[in-house]
Amino acid sequence: MNKKIETKKPQEKTASIAKRKISAWEKLNIRLSAKEKVLFIKYLHVLLKSGLSLNDALDVLLSQSTGPLKKILERLVREVESGRTLASGLSYYPHIFSDVFVNLVQAGENSGTLEKNLEYLAEQTQKQYDLRQSIKGSMMYPIIVLVGGLGVSIFIIVFIFPSIISLFETLNVDLPFATRMLLFIANTITGRPLEIVLGIILVIILFIIAAKIRPTRYILDSILLKMPVVGTIICDSILSNVFRLLGTLLQSGMPLKQSIYITESTVSSLPFRKMFDDLDAKVTQGGELVTVLRNYDGIVPIMAIRLIHVGTQTGELENMLLYLGDFYGKEVDELSKRISIIIEPVLIIAMGVMVGFLAFAVISPIYQVITNVS
Repeated sequence: MNKKIETKKPQEKTASIAKRKISAWEKLNIRLSAKEKVLFIKYLHVLLKSGLSLNDALDVLLSQSTGPLKKILERLVREVESGRTLASGLSYYPHIFSDVFVNLVQAGENSGTLEKNLEYLAEQTQKQYDLRQSIKGSMMYPIIVLVGGLGVSIFIIVFIFPSIISLFETLNVDLPFATRMLLFIANTITGRPLEIVLGIILVIILFIIAAKIRPTRYILDSILLKMPVVGTIICDSILSNVFRLLGTLLQSGMPLKQSIYITESTVSSLPFRKMFDDLDAKVTQGGELVTVLRNYDGIVPIMAIRLIHVGTQTGELENMLLYLGDFYGKEVDELSKRISIIIEPVLIIAMGVMVGFLAFAVISPIYQVITNVS
């Protein structure tokens, strides 16, 4: 299916709905938690799916809501009743509803696929919420173990170890390598704490500055995408999001060029943004997506490129993109679960090695003293 191609000047690449403005006080006080946002989208989708009109669905939600969500719904009801769109009302709250969110709602209203687009938004928002909760849950125990282990280790190195070493020095004990290494760490921490703290702060500042410089950030993003396991998760996660979003926008009747532009705005990884810039230029010239994607087979798998080519030839590009989005989403879920299972025992082993090193560094000179006395 050949999509209509729009040719827009760069300055015309803006959202179809201008952002409405609310006061700074409203922006500060009207906020939704991730859970509230998920429930709002889900309930609105269910009510529309049941056959209610948009006005009636908003009225039902308004009667059941309290707090900030009620204020948002009051404005949405006023906007819709005055003949404007739901997207117009949502654009008042860019700190809650992103440009992509508003554009998807607008595309759904224009094409009569609002219910389907809300279903997609509900699924994506739920996935993001579940991912954050999963990361918090899976990392809580390892973080507690890591912080506790490091705290105990630093306490031993700084406060207990030096007094033991002074005893060994009075006995003229020849300290083993592990003990001398630990002594060096202890002397460094206790002797130059200010320099260590300033050094850490300086490294962090330099990293932040480097990450803001585009060429350096491009290199950092490229390295991150090529890292084992972590790079695979990041790459597959981006592919899942952009394929699903692009497919949903095309299904809503949005032109391919505008769909590419909106999808690109959701991506922060510079190698992917460069790919979308090239896609945008190629589509403007009347070319096909796969012509550009073949140049990015380092971040887009060959299988995905071939399926997109098939979808383009058969007129099923939207459905193929949605399929690929679901496929890579499942890949990310499975890999994340495997990592969360592995990370706990690996961390415990690492802590065991650290404790073992500390114990060896302290016990080995004591054993040497006992041997000499014997």
